[in-house]
Amino acid sequence: MIDVKFLRENPEIVKENIRKKFQDEKLVLVDEVIALDAEYRAAKGKCDELRARRNAVSKQIGGFMAKGDREAAEAAKKEAAAIGEELAALSAREPELEEQIGQIVGRQERAFGITYTLAPVLDLGRDARMGRQGETYGEDPTLAAALGSAYVKGVQQQDESGRRTDAVAKHFLGFHLGASGIHGADSQISPRELREIHAKPFQAAITEAGMKGIMPCYCSLNGEPASISRHIMTELLRDEMGFDGVVFSDYGAISNAYEVDHIGEEKADVGYQAMEAGMDLELPRPDCFNPELLRRFESGE
Repeated sequence: MIDVKFLRENPEIVKENIRKKFQDEKLVLVDEVIALDAEYRAAKGKCDELRARRNAVSKQIGGFMAKGDREAAEAAKKEAAAIGEELAALSAREPELEEQIGQIVGRQERAFGITYTLAPVLDLGRDARMGRQGETYGEDPTLAAALGSAYVKGVQQQDESGRRTDAVAKHFLGFHLGASGIHGADSQISPRELREIHAKPFQAAITEAGMKGIMPCYCSLNGEPASISRHIMTELLRDEMGFDGVVFSDYGAISNAYEVDHIGEEKADVGYQAMEAGMDLELPRPDCFNPELLRRFESGE
């Protein structure tokens, strides 16, 4: 293909070369390309102008919305409840109080249009080196089961308008037992301990409170990344434990399987593995559940 810019700036040189090699009737193609190029550049200039106007108006809208969000946030601060972490709730050991806290959280989130609450954390805090101890109900699976189930009951209560909030418990499963207390490291847990100890709070929330959401953990379980594990998300969670809700990925967890664990040749490969394993939704945005994966489904690959 000839360089259009060169042709536009040197049409006579191009025409002379054509005359030497071809008939004169080919010369009309030079004028046609020049005309099409002029039309293209005019359209491109218009597109650039429209894009600039669109972005300017979008920024204005964003500014108005941001101002409105700030005003709403300031108003909400005066009314919103400040609630301590789960480790503080453990100290009270009152499931009825935890259910009331769940009701408050659900009601206030629905007021802002939020119908999924990424809580409670049902991990067991058994390694003080893990830096997220405060988010757990402690180390005892029975207490965590009682308090977590109560919180889920409170969050998922339906309000007068008919809306309800679904609780999304995390991090399924054994997240706080990563090697050497390292965030997201491999957790070596026997099948019996996994079910009788670490799955117990989740099972209680599913059976006793009808929990509708689960978020798998960042870590690997016995060498297998939880977010692409059919054994964890389908065979254990759905088949054994009877969960029938939605499975949400932790933020970037599917991408971690590609970028950190080096699984798959492309992100779409890992996205397919996660989906096939039982993952329903990728958060915080589609990265491995991406257009390439969609293209493969549409083409039947």
